Order: sequence, then C-alpha cells, then structure tokens
Amino acid sequence: MAKKTAPFPSKPIRPTTGDEWVNDRTPATKVISPPPVKPAKPKRLTLDLTDDLHRRIKVACSVRGTTMVEEITKLLEKEFREP
Repeated sequence: MAKKTAPFPSKPIRPTTGDEWVNDRTPATKVISPPPVKPAKPKRLTLDLTDDLHRRIKVACSVRGTTMVEEITKLLEKEFREP
C-alpha cells in the first residue's frame, strides 16, 4: 500500500499558538487582494426630443469633442446624486 502524503508540510511554518501568531512580525508570503469590481451593466433609456433640441445637443457635443451619451449622463449624475 502506498503511503499517503498531505498536500502541506508536516511541520508548521508559522507559529502554532494564537499568541505566537499575533506577535509574529514576519510578512505574509501571499497577499490576498479583494475580488475585482465588476462595472455596472448599462441600461438603455429612450428619450423623445424635438429636432431642434437634438440638433443643439449634437452640435454642443461635437464642439466639446464628447458624445451625447457622455454629456447627458453627466447632467443626470449631477441632478440625481446618490444620498
């Protein structure tokens, strides 16, 4: 029969008691980082605008070098801030 081995060392590398563990000042060998933040999935919004208003927004965005979505999102974020 083959001898079974554990996937970890037989002798502990770190201190064995709670007090020793708390007082141990050696740096950890592995840093656990938080899970990556998933970007919020965008929702579609349909607006009915007059031709004149649509044209003015489009021209202003063109001059600023932005998109209508970016500008309208900024306006809505400004108006509806999170509490």
